[in-house]
Amino acid sequence: MADMLSEYAMSRSTVISTNIKDFENETAGIQTKINNTVNAIANGMFHPSLKQKMDELEARKSALVISIEEAKRQAEINSPSRDFIRSYLEQDSDIKNKSPEDQKRIIQTYVCRVVVFDNHIETDTIVSFDGGGEPYQSKITTDISGYRHGQ
Repeated sequence: MADMLSEYAMSRSTVISTNIKDFENETAGIQTKINNTVNAIANGMFHPSLKQKMDELEARKSALVISIEEAKRQAEINSPSRDFIRSYLEQDSDIKNKSPEDQKRIIQTYVCRVVVFDNHIETDTIVSFDGGGEPYQSKITTDISGYRHGQ
């Protein structure tokens, strides 16, 4: 389970890293346009449309800087280490030795839904870490055909 969660975290981290690069590339392009506009104004070429364009560029640049910072924060949150994941899961690994109240809390923490069929059980699980990030979700199917009573 820890390996699956780690792989999921890495895939999320890759998406976020791509977003950061895209935001940084767009910011660099906007900064070039701002520099060109400033140079044009410094050389005596001023029109009201230049001020409007400069305001638009500055607003977009500010929005991109915020997006970059938010994406970096999300990258930190969505990239727990394998050791962190393992220790997080280990806190509830001895469920059989816990009180009924703790067992109930653990099951409610990790299990969203259980559907029982004639020959198998489907369990929808979810793991989310303190501090945020997107939760990891998976479906576990357990074959129970050999456990039928009365046959």
